Amino acid sequence: MSYLTIAKPGFGTLEGFQKLMSAQGIGQGEPEGLQARYVADVGDGIRVVAVWESKQHADRFLEERLAPALTIAFDEPQGRPDVLQGVVANSYTA
Repeated sequence: MSYLTIAKPGFGTLEGFQKLMSAQGIGQGEPEGLQARYVADVGDGIRVVAVWESKQHADRFLEERLAPALTIAFDEPQGRPDVLQGVVANSYTA
């Protein structure tokens, strides 16, 4: 069953997201288990919505890749983003 995360990063801008993506490790590719990612500016900052193969994949990414990348990308500590998480109960793709 797929797993969904919706993050509200502290850095809050699309430019900050690009900086973070660069810091995640060029050449490492996408994280294992990532099925889809959507990033949108929603007016009070950005949201990052990701669909994962499992909760374990999402948790592994948050701990092993996101936390170190935040430290590398930003001079000031960002802290862990606010993240809503849950098992996907229903989905539709065209």
